[in-house]
Amino acid sequence: MIPAILAFLGLGFLIGQKKASASPVADPSYPVSIWRALIKKLAPASLDVEFVLKWIEVESNGNPCAVGSLKAFGPDGNPREMGIGQFYNPDDVVRLKLTGSELRAYCIPGTQRVGRVLTPTEMTRQAQAMIDLIKSCQASATNDLRSVGATWSPRGQDFYKLAKLQHGLPGLPRMGMPAVTKKLGRAPRDWQEFRTTLASVKLDSNTEKYRDGFAIILDNAEKTAAVVQEKGKV
Repeated sequence: MIPAILAFLGLGFLIGQKKASASPVADPSYPVSIWRALIKKLAPASLDVEFVLKWIEVESNGNPCAVGSLKAFGPDGNPREMGIGQFYNPDDVVRLKLTGSELRAYCIPGTQRVGRVLTPTEMTRQAQAMIDLIKSCQASATNDLRSVGATWSPRGQDFYKLAKLQHGLPGLPRMGMPAVTKKLGRAPRDWQEFRTTLASVKLDSNTEKYRDGFAIILDNAEKTAAVVQEKGKV
């Protein structure tokens, strides 16, 4: 079950990411740091840049040709998850106005290797999609909190964890928040209370089938949001 969950998260093939060869054109390298200036330029002031970069690190390590699984495909025949943010095909791809072919145009077919240097436009498309995906996840997190009357700070780590969870397994926040609220008799005060109570509530069947991997998915959200600097904290 765990390998399946890792593939679901887009993490399964990142450890062995190939290093750049001596040729900067044939096998160019895209570390997370190469995306910083572009993300900083494109991100709105309300979005924590370090969170965006950590998301990229966790999901692809900066590799624009990273995929969740070389054996999982979307309806267009391209990988089910791909790109620096591991955009889900077709949901994220359609919502972000991308195409699978566009995201794989510079990739060596059947691999996670970059075949050529990305153009500035191609890099911008990846970076903007990353930002737009996070904004969409934040909007969903806000809706989930409002639906139960929870008041978490939109600039706090707990909110960012909930936003990342929208990408890891959407059913956990969408179905989990009302289930936890019902169990407690009130909205959860913070992420920790939400996470702890999740263990004792029943969710929909589509979410429950991943229960063995809940801990990994929740840990992934916490790891990504740990870089967020909360006001008044160091």
